[in-house]
Amino acid sequence: MPSPDASRAPDSKSCRSRPRPGRRGFLRRTGLAFGSLGSLSSLAGCFDSRAPSDAAAVEAVEASLDALDDVDGYTVDIGGRVEGRARGETVTASLDGEQRVDETERRAHALVEADDDREELYVEDATVYEQCGFSHYSNVDDAWYPAETDADWREATLLGSQAELLDISEVYDRGTETRTEGEARVVEFAPAPDEYHEYQRRVGVDDEDIQSPDSVTLTQWLVDDRPVRMRSEVERGSLFGPTVEEEITHDVTYGPVSIELPEIVEDEEGCPEP
Repeated sequence: MPSPDASRAPDSKSCRSRPRPGRRGFLRRTGLAFGSLGSLSSLAGCFDSRAPSDAAAVEAVEASLDALDDVDGYTVDIGGRVEGRARGETVTASLDGEQRVDETERRAHALVEADDDREELYVEDATVYEQCGFSHYSNVDDAWYPAETDADWREATLLGSQAELLDISEVYDRGTETRTEGEARVVEFAPAPDEYHEYQRRVGVDDEDIQSPDSVTLTQWLVDDRPVRMRSEVERGSLFGPTVEEEITHDVTYGPVSIELPEIVEDEEGCPEP
């Protein structure tokens, strides 16, 4: 975990490629398809100029780990935008979605839409379910099948995400703010871009051919030690491809969640014919 007392020394490992096999988590952000962003690696993270963490911020995030460990379930409203700019043209997509997590039964459901793109997933413990093909012109049973890759339940939930972010970030206390949920402690995370990119790849958010971000800023609002709002701002650019900026917010409501799995077939071969 980041130390509140000493600066993080530049890590030579963050300056070289450390490929991992791709895997798909139960919540994969749907964004814009710009094709390859270029094979040029970002130098972000090789010269680490982040200030050391605030002790108060580290304490606040560590308290959130204890608070999230006692959560039965939660619902996350997802919103935001992704913007790509290249050769004087700009393309923008709006994100909208919802994630529901039942920690007691280890089940989750997520639906994310970006303009005309739509992605929906179910998960039960380590198994991710994807939807069978369907047809707009004939009646086809709504069936789902197990994906080829497994989910890491802890990494894909708030508790695991919070622990991972604290491990790869410097964190800063940004004071308090009054929200409808109560008095919120505002904490800013400054993760090492390369390590953040690896984490996003492990949980299935970033694709293999997307380069490491140039900059990442994450802000959380903690009420009663739990995150009630999270905002991420990420920018990627390359010499030969577009500049992509994304800003995504997650608003969290805590409480029991019940998730009923849809019809499950043994594998993709067992899907109904569209």
